[in-house]
Amino acid sequence: MKYILRFTIKYLTSPLVPAVLIVCGFYITAKLRVLYITKFKVITRVLFRKDKSANVSPFRTVTVALAGTLGVGNILGVASAITSGGPGAIFWMWVGALVSMLIKYCEVVLAVKYRQSAASGHFGGAMYYIKNQKLACLFAILCICASLTLGNLMQMRAISETVQSTFSISKVIFGAITALVVFIIICKGFKQLSSFTMLCIPIACIAYVLVSLYVIIENICLIPAVLSKIVKNAFNIKAAAGGALGYSILQAFKSGISRGLVTNESGCGTAPMAHAESDTESPVEQGFWGIFEVFVDTIILCSATAFVILISIDNYPMLEGMELVIASFSSSFGGITGYMMSVFILIFAISTIVGWSHYGKMSLNYLTKNTKIQMAYIVVYCLFCFAGVFITDDAVWLLTDLVIGAMTLINMYYIMRRLNEVKKLTDEYFLAA
Repeated sequence: MKYILRFTIKYLTSPLVPAVLIVCGFYITAKLRVLYITKFKVITRVLFRKDKSANVSPFRTVTVALAGTLGVGNILGVASAITSGGPGAIFWMWVGALVSMLIKYCEVVLAVKYRQSAASGHFGGAMYYIKNQKLACLFAILCICASLTLGNLMQMRAISETVQSTFSISKVIFGAITALVVFIIICKGFKQLSSFTMLCIPIACIAYVLVSLYVIIENICLIPAVLSKIVKNAFNIKAAAGGALGYSILQAFKSGISRGLVTNESGCGTAPMAHAESDTESPVEQGFWGIFEVFVDTIILCSATAFVILISIDNYPMLEGMELVIASFSSSFGGITGYMMSVFILIFAISTIVGWSHYGKMSLNYLTKNTKIQMAYIVVYCLFCFAGVFITDDAVWLLTDLVIGAMTLINMYYIMRRLNEVKKLTDEYFLAA
């Protein structure tokens, strides 16, 4: 079974999903006339104006969306992209992010347009603009599966190993405490969950960027060489032979595009569930926050990690993953680096676990309003938190790729079908602005 799954991922999902995202992304970007550049002033004015929302503000919802996207991938995933695709992977990561911004914009606009209302507030997501009920139910089921694996098991596996090696805390104890904390946060509902993300996400992001900037500024004289290395290796102009050239470019493209598209989950259809709960009356303005979400996740945080690693990567040719990250930061922070990076990974990963629990709940809510079943999901989700510290089977991660790929293909199909609706809403907004 594992080999069949591995074959399917390698020859179907892996090349197909990034290709669909990049082709559709470029088409959407052209259709909306590179919105984030041509309407930059309007977008920034909306993002930085004083918020008057009494209950669920656009910023509150975007912190939940960021909690779902920020995780070990922003640190360890970037290191993996560089070691597998070379410095050129970062160039393609940026390309993927620029394309992702308007994919995210479209799905957020559609989620707010087609959301529903209840006494407790708004709710919505990809399920509500996927008008084929069978496909919408399939999407919801896939999202529940992804919440348990990508949003939970995968994060717990990574952080439990980091916490054990850095702080010498037993995996069993760490898993039990994390499961309890997550259970308490989830049970308090979206308002309290978003209060947690509003506190953790901005502080963690700003702190991580400042730490990275310290390393970058300390080595500012090396930045021109790093930028040159990124651009040159993206196309590998020094390759000695055509075969080597083609292979190197392919590796950089694959690693970078995958990181740029996947880390921010654009096209996956999950983040719109958080954005749909905003008190905003404008789908377009909430879409601007979707653009902001991708910018923070990939352009700022992933780039910060990339620059720090590339400044000193030549000194550590044999290292990868967490070891490479710690070695890169340790030139500036010495012995405290391991503890510092472990704390960052811990905060980002737990935020991801909390954020994905909301996506799972919203998907289940689409399928059934039975409160007992919804409570059972919360219990199972927290048990998965505990189980995640023991999981080692690679088939789980292969299955996760397949699930996310299927969600993305379903979601992108309906985004493209409704692209004219997004275009119309966007044009009407800017005509009235």
